[in-house]
Amino acid sequence: KLQFLYFIVFLQMITVVGTSCVDYISTFGEYPQPDTKNIARSTAVSVGGNAANVARGLSIMGNAVNLVTPLYSDPHAEMVKSGLEEKGVNLQYSCQLHGNTAMSYIVLDASDATRTIFHTPATVSFTHCTLPPLTPVLVLDGRHAVVANAIARNFCTQAPSTVILLDCERHDREGVENLLCLATHVICTASFLKGKYPKEECGLSSFTSSVQDNVHVVILTQGSEGCVLCIRNGSTWSTEHFPAAPLKEGQRIEDTTGAGDAFLAGLAHALLRGHSITKAISVASKTALIACLAIGTANYP
Repeated sequence: KLQFLYFIVFLQMITVVGTSCVDYISTFGEYPQPDTKNIARSTAVSVGGNAANVARGLSIMGNAVNLVTPLYSDPHAEMVKSGLEEKGVNLQYSCQLHGNTAMSYIVLDASDATRTIFHTPATVSFTHCTLPPLTPVLVLDGRHAVVANAIARNFCTQAPSTVILLDCERHDREGVENLLCLATHVICTASFLKGKYPKEECGLSSFTSSVQDNVHVVILTQGSEGCVLCIRNGSTWSTEHFPAAPLKEGQRIEDTTGAGDAFLAGLAHALLRGHSITKAISVASKTALIACLAIGTANYP
């Protein structure tokens, strides 16, 4: 019975590797002009960071989540730790480091629901950790490449059937090319492709042609325009566009902060439960929308 229960728990376990930080979010009627004094409509503080957002979302959706992220020695670290543990995220395999936690200052423009992020990185690099146990799905946010690479390689060696999701935001992020050689599913943005192929209008076809055989799925996220799904079929790729989840009557976009992380959490959640990639995209689009209906990422999806 114990073995059976462990097997059931294993099927619902997921590992997330990447960054965590503290988000300071201030909302203004419109984006402040230079050399002006402005009064914020509201200010909030919450746990942020791509991997932390994904892990928290997955835990809220009922998954057992191991988050591998650096936890620092400053006062902000306790906020990160308690905020994640309150949502059920397991930090056993995260690493305690001396230094200051990363911080993001987010300015929301209420006139058009856009946001501008000013990020201060952590002061100490995250280069080692205890390898977490194997899980059916592994999510990498593209940061802390040394640790992410070591964990992904262990998963590939010990459990070749692992679904490895890689979030690609910037083409010049250190170590991303190595991680692309390990991922099975790549989720990227238009800015990632534009940075990688600056002379091309989109770059999606060039990207799918360049990735190695380990990559089976590429998803280009397009915000309110939805996403483009590319699936490998031998030496060719099939492409399909999916619209974003529609707003219901009375709903409005409040803040797009963390929408991409919510999309990734929904995608991982659905794939962990054996859904098709098209069903997973439907789930991901809905969780991304839910994330946009409130300010900040504290309570999504």
